[in-house]
Amino acid sequence: MHAGSNPASSSSPGPGTSRKSRPFSLGAQEVIPEEFETSVEIFARVLDRYHVPRDRIDRCVTEVRQGAYEMLRSPALEPGAIGNFREYFRGISFEVYRVEERSPIAGRPAEEVRMRSVTGAMLLALRRASEEVLANPGAAETFLAGDLAVVLGTPTQLAATAALFRGPPGSGTSPEKGL
Repeated sequence: MHAGSNPASSSSPGPGTSRKSRPFSLGAQEVIPEEFETSVEIFARVLDRYHVPRDRIDRCVTEVRQGAYEMLRSPALEPGAIGNFREYFRGISFEVYRVEERSPIAGRPAEEVRMRSVTGAMLLALRRASEEVLANPGAAETFLAGDLAVVLGTPTQLAATAALFRGPPGSGTSPEKGL
């Protein structure tokens, strides 16, 4: 280290201090990983290279930073957050099914389908092809071909529910993954 240099500004951590904990020991309340800012900069440059308008790039970068910084500030999910669902409610899960055009429920209202009384699984939400989302749909809501349905239940209940969404044999429906 050079004479007169400030040890706190040194880029290498002191003995027994990890690179990550050093900023906190110096009083920092938040530390943003260098890799994150580097990836944000690369993202902005790629958008610029593809001639995306600067105001749009700036908006995108701001949104990415706001979302990621919030994630970095929250080291653990709050109790009740979806991330802890499997830990607290073992044996039940969510699946997303697409209503096939020729399925027995296409065009029928939920009250006729009686999903919960027939399979034991519960319909939590529908997402229409128009991207309209219906949370906790009522009995009068009609299942439309192409709808995505979020269903909660045990593996046995979900297996029985899958059959409701299928068309005739050979056009099987499986849970929509990655949605």
